Amino acid sequence: MTTLFGEPVEGRGWIIPLGWTADNEGRCGSCRAPVMWCITPKGKRAPVDPDGQNHFITCPSRDAWRKRA
Repeated sequence: MTTLFGEPVEGRGWIIPLGWTADNEGRCGSCRAPVMWCITPKGKRAPVDPDGQNHFITCPSRDAWRKRA
């Protein structure tokens, strides 16, 4: 289900970034916040907060999930 930014997903209040596809609801493995797992236009999976923000940016434990260069 692809939506335009600002449109809720299935009336549940989730906002999905433009061009992304909602996959399934879940919780962050670190902070346990609710997230919508989405597929980006490049085919990568990414967690999104209910307000449409990428959870990789807002998670208090984000550094634990970063890939080391």
